Amino acid sequence: MVSIASLAPRGAPNSASTTVDLAQMTVSQIDALDLRSLQKADVAALSAQKLAGLKTGTIAKFSSGQIGKFSADQVHALTATQMAALSKPALQSIGVEKFSADQIRALGPTTANQFSATQIHGMSATQTQALTANEINSLTASLVAALNTAQLNASQVSAMSATTASRLSAAQINAMSGDDVHALDARTLTTAQLGGLTAGTAANFTTAQIKALSTAQTGKLSAAAAQTFLASAATTLSGDQINALTAKQLAGQSLVVGASGGLSFKLAWDSTATAAGFRNAAVHAAARLSGQIANTVQVSVSVAYGRVGNQKISSSAVAMSMAAVGGFYSYADIRGALTRNAANSSLQASIAARLPDADPTHGGKFLASSAQARALGLTPKYSAPVDGYAGLSSALPMTYTGGAVAGKFDAVAAFEHEFTEVMGRVGSLGAQQGAGVYTALDLFHYSRDGASGSPYLDLAPAAPGAGRQSFFSLDGGATSLGFYPTATGKNGDFADFTGASDPFGGGAAGGAPALSGADVAQMAVTGWNATAPAIDLAARAVAGAYHMV
Repeated sequence: MVSIASLAPRGAPNSASTTVDLAQMTVSQIDALDLRSLQKADVAALSAQKLAGLKTGTIAKFSSGQIGKFSADQVHALTATQMAALSKPALQSIGVEKFSADQIRALGPTTANQFSATQIHGMSATQTQALTANEINSLTASLVAALNTAQLNASQVSAMSATTASRLSAAQINAMSGDDVHALDARTLTTAQLGGLTAGTAANFTTAQIKALSTAQTGKLSAAAAQTFLASAATTLSGDQINALTAKQLAGQSLVVGASGGLSFKLAWDSTATAAGFRNAAVHAAARLSGQIANTVQVSVSVAYGRVGNQKISSSAVAMSMAAVGGFYSYADIRGALTRNAANSSLQASIAARLPDADPTHGGKFLASSAQARALGLTPKYSAPVDGYAGLSSALPMTYTGGAVAGKFDAVAAFEHEFTEVMGRVGSLGAQQGAGVYTALDLFHYSRDGASGSPYLDLAPAAPGAGRQSFFSLDGGATSLGFYPTATGKNGDFADFTGASDPFGGGAAGGAPALSGADVAQMAVTGWNATAPAIDLAARAVAGAYHMV
């Protein structure tokens, strides 16, 4: 008669045994153990070498308690196939620190999804960065929420599916490094994510990412993110995106708008600046100007509705402005500043080349606004709380989106007009800003008497009915970039172009004029350096200028 015990492998206990000595057994003998015997074994005696050789079925028989007692060496010995055979409780019983990066990388999507949130969150940076794209994209929402995103690398972020990326919290995105933020697909960002972005995270967005945001997404940005975009990269926001910004995003006593390392505006909101779309229009104008001008200067403007400073806007005026005086300077001061600008571009060089050697005003004083003085590199002689005031009419019908609407005035163009006057885009001709007072723009103010007269530098306002044609010229009067009024009332502007087809003109209902090359040239003459796109715009205007001789 053969006993049951004789059927067991040599050296292996039968089911009645209380313990088994795994150290004394071969891999084959261990594989032959039944569930009860195997789960009574002391796993500490199992060498890493033997463990690696066990069948997946044998690995699956170990209890979660036993698996949890595996040493780091034993865990390192587990193959991907063996790990896949572990039950979810068994896999989750292993301290995540015991897994090697290679094992994490080899888990596969199914096994990776068996980890607990605690394990996923507890991974080291090396382990987290070992997760493959397939593994990350397989994770459930709760596991994605447990990811320590500060430890991800940019390639992992860029490989995230739209579903996985949408499961990240705003806090997880805010924890990412700058490179990781750069790798985000901005188009997939959700309302919750956009609404929770910090200023620091927003500062890491690239131009392409900002441009990729839809208008709906733009309107969901946190106020901190929206204002960061405006302050560091306003020129990357489209007009439609700016129009989508909400009152909450534009709230506060002031808002900085402008290009990083270039022109920016600090818009101080008057208590009247509450009309729907009003602030958007002012921001839009500031953003357009910052894309045209390269000087690293911040212009502070108090912006109001229905008034400018404490003065009510005339019912017939579209908008008004007042600029703080920076100082009165000599011709030598102005000529020296514009000559220093000659190195910035061919446009500035051509301007400097046309300046007379001798003072054409014969001792006149040159006015510069406070913002203009800084742009010219001149020391302001006076101080003021802001560089100027700009107000928009509350009596005339306005459109605030920067587009043409029949019967309405374009608020964006009106703000461009007034902001640039605060920046010094004004004429005087020895009279308007005071007797014997001139501006840099006056040095490029030419006239001719009648249609066939010879052009000349004209530094005096014409009397009504004099038949004089006055114009803005960069080439000594040979061509005109825009015509000026020859006679103006007390509140007229000698530096405004005639007509309504330019934001630096008089304005008319139903139009939406864009900044022109002539406008860029006017600002350059005033002391503001043009950006590369603006220089090209000015060059095209010069090439197509109207011939006066």
